[in-house]
Amino acid sequence: MPDPDGAYSVQIPDHSSDCDNLSHRLLLEREHSCGVAQWYKFRVERQMLGDDTATIITALPKDVYRHGFQLVVDEKNDIVLRSTTFSGSNALENVELRALSLASKPEAESAEVQGVAALPDTAQPQSNEGGSSWSLGWLPAGFEEVSMSHAAVVQARTYTDGLSTFSIFVEQPKGEIRLGEGMVNRGATLAYTRGLQTSQGAALVSVIGEIPINTARMLVEGLEWSGRAE
Repeated sequence: MPDPDGAYSVQIPDHSSDCDNLSHRLLLEREHSCGVAQWYKFRVERQMLGDDTATIITALPKDVYRHGFQLVVDEKNDIVLRSTTFSGSNALENVELRALSLASKPEAESAEVQGVAALPDTAQPQSNEGGSSWSLGWLPAGFEEVSMSHAAVVQARTYTDGLSTFSIFVEQPKGEIRLGEGMVNRGATLAYTRGLQTSQGAALVSVIGEIPINTARMLVEGLEWSGRAE
């Protein structure tokens, strides 16, 4: 919420390397090397922004299956001033912090927020009861499954490499569907949908996330089908 003068107050939480979230663990060091450095080449630079110094962290993908990222971080306050997602030399999405005011660190007892549910632990894939009628025959190196859910008609799975995230939704209606594909891009987020005729009947597959269109196509084309979930 903005202050009365229109500026936003930001509280900077303490960060702990003990976080159980899988995305955070993929960023931690593994045998003295960053986990995601297997899939991204990192470049760190310093740049003056007015009277302040900023650190520019660029993550360049080592393959064509993921996007690149760049963060501009204020060295004094450790705040991300700008976040850019890019593909090749094209910026897909640019989020920039234009103005803020920093609040003092709250006391522990005053920092509690009432009525806010805790986020689920995604350290291990979570699933509902029931089987899955499909599996991935191909997955880009470095991505790991972080969640799984089964509903009456739709099955969903989410994957991340620590920086990029995407989800696959598979709907198997009893009636007919229109075959073919469609896609929508909003910033760095892709929504790709394809109607398929499989060995288990008609299926509508959607891939939503921060990945290139060709990666989404390869994921759908690599789907392997088994018995229909009850």
